[in-house]
Amino acid sequence: MDIVEGRVDSSHFSPDKIKYRMIEAGLLEEKCSDCGYQERRVTDYKTPLIMRFKDGNTKHYGMGNVHLLCYNCYFIYYGSVFTEREIERLEGLGDTTMKTESNVLQLDEYQMKILRELGLQEGDEEDPYSLVAFK
Repeated sequence: MDIVEGRVDSSHFSPDKIKYRMIEAGLLEEKCSDCGYQERRVTDYKTPLIMRFKDGNTKHYGMGNVHLLCYNCYFIYYGSVFTEREIERLEGLGDTTMKTESNVLQLDEYQMKILRELGLQEGDEEDPYSLVAFK
């Protein structure tokens, strides 16, 4: 509350942690303030929301100045979320080959349970109708 009310300088804190604490404290609702999008990603249960400051001051976390936007609304109203280079890589125009062990997806038992419930479990790699690539 000290940061939100301006009694403490926010520059010493991570914006991600402030965003998380504001959501946990009920100061921000974890959904897009424009369209209401609040879906979570299956693999890590994160909601893709970007914190936006209405006055443009990224150190002013006051109530009414901070709101959350989904990627789509942010793109429509404020501009691209990604750089041109990132877009090229995402759209397959740049070199996207990465040969590191860190690209292996690690899931805990809860996430595996969700994937099994959705029918997205490993094992049917030979299935020609499979919509998910596991390799």
